[in-house]
Amino acid sequence: MADELKEGVAVVTIGRTAPIPPGPQAAADSLPVVIASDQEAVPVEIQNQQITEVSLSLLGIPRAEVALGIFADVTTYDVNPNEWQSEGGGTTTHLPAESAAKIALGTSTTNNYQILSSKRFFRYQPGRVSAATFGVRSNITTDRTDIKKFGAFDKKDGYYIEVQGGGQTSISDKETNLLCVRRSSAFESDEAGIRTPNAADGDRGTAGTDLVIVRAGLTYVHAALFDLSLRDTGNSIGGNASSDGTATVVASFFTVPNDYRYTYEYRVPRKFFSHDRLDGENRTQYYSDRTPGRSSFTVSISGTASSPNVTYGNSTAVVDENNNIATRRSVWDIDLSKVTMFKMEYSWYGAVGGHFLAYVPDATTAGEARWVRMHHIRASNQLTSPSLANPTLPIAYLIQKATSGNENAVYKYGASYYIDGGDEGTITARSQSNSTDRTVDTNGTMLLALRTKNTINSIRNRMQVYPTRLGIGTDSRATVLLIKNPTAVSPSPSFTSVDTLSPIEYSTSTSINTISGGTTVATFFVGEGGVDIDLAPYFGYNKDYLSYPLTAVNGDTLYVFAKAASGTTGMSASLTWEEQV
Repeated sequence: MADELKEGVAVVTIGRTAPIPPGPQAAADSLPVVIASDQEAVPVEIQNQQITEVSLSLLGIPRAEVALGIFADVTTYDVNPNEWQSEGGGTTTHLPAESAAKIALGTSTTNNYQILSSKRFFRYQPGRVSAATFGVRSNITTDRTDIKKFGAFDKKDGYYIEVQGGGQTSISDKETNLLCVRRSSAFESDEAGIRTPNAADGDRGTAGTDLVIVRAGLTYVHAALFDLSLRDTGNSIGGNASSDGTATVVASFFTVPNDYRYTYEYRVPRKFFSHDRLDGENRTQYYSDRTPGRSSFTVSISGTASSPNVTYGNSTAVVDENNNIATRRSVWDIDLSKVTMFKMEYSWYGAVGGHFLAYVPDATTAGEARWVRMHHIRASNQLTSPSLANPTLPIAYLIQKATSGNENAVYKYGASYYIDGGDEGTITARSQSNSTDRTVDTNGTMLLALRTKNTINSIRNRMQVYPTRLGIGTDSRATVLLIKNPTAVSPSPSFTSVDTLSPIEYSTSTSINTISGGTTVATFFVGEGGVDIDLAPYFGYNKDYLSYPLTAVNGDTLYVFAKAASGTTGMSASLTWEEQV
């Protein structure tokens, strides 16, 4: 029937019965339909689509882009030493029965901390939204100094969730034992509204000196108050200890090194969450930040540096269209001792800030679980300085305790990181080689080495480096090893920076004949004349790499070490690598 239809030719069907049988038919028994040029829009009903808290991106746009998965980790066999590194006075142990890592401080450990951090720093991409997910559970106590943190953060910047104790049962205690936190070191610029207060905007306190500062209506607390890993000799932090300036502490409440002098946190307790407090209660809803005619919550701190006392003053209550105080029903009373998936989405500068979500059952419906938004830390047209000083962040877990006799622990299960619509970004390729051949015997000698810098232009190095090709020239048969992070190198080689903006230093020092320990990434047998080797099977975007991990003292190193098959031979080497900006 459809074959009889031709463009521009009228077809008339005469008869009493409908020419087309009802219901779906094959093309031969159907007529094509053309919508008229002046036809109104035809509504389309999409079945079986569930709109959730993650259906829209952080920018409020329906998700249509493919997320670039950068990192996915489970702890099935061990805590992978190529991907994770620990620091502190506690322990990080593998729990094979749970495929988990336990980051813990024992009952007898006091005034200490333990960190587990990814070695990778995950790169921010302009105009994109970064996201990290965490499967975690905590051992819960009623002591607020038993602190657990997990999120995308380092010692200067980031977003994370903090649990203080976590086992409190009274409503008033639960209001402040779970927090969404933005950490930022973007307060160093010496101008009003950043380091110094802008009195016209209601600011208070001086960054780098005062314990508490107020900027653009938001109260910030120095990050070292609740993070012992930031404390050391150096700069005194104290003085102003409240949003209104009425409370003070001694000028040297604690001290921090220069690197963390300007690191402050905007800390939102669950009472002031913009969305679901996860307490199962129907409670008054408050504004967490400042908007026209409405104020943020206030903070006042007393006690000691090891056991601070924090009091929160109410912000403006939300009202409905009839000017009645609004309440919000929480869909679930979260048990932090149970395994829970959390998620953080964030961007940079003054765009959108960060979202904090948890995947929990919905007690308001039958048999459903979904992503529930806890809080949105906004940054849109509200801050004088960027929301973060640097948005390239690792995934990190931190626990600490003061003097309680409790074990304090957080359990890490799966973790992932991705970017909505992201790509591999800007890559810079570089190369280095020996200037002349050198004599190599059967004991071996170093031909070439790379070392990752700690800083680039005085800024902490967060870049990843991927060696891509190895070139070897040799007069006769030899063995070549790529050794990462050897524990002993003698004598010590000298390194030279490749470029001011490069994260790499190189060494072609001679007579470096002893290299031991570390990881032998690859071993190659080469014949007379030499060979060019593709290193893609060993280093890559989701493989091995060189970096300066968060908890490391120095950056990664990679040595090209050669041994003659017999006697001596002349050899040289070249390495090509990519730097991910």
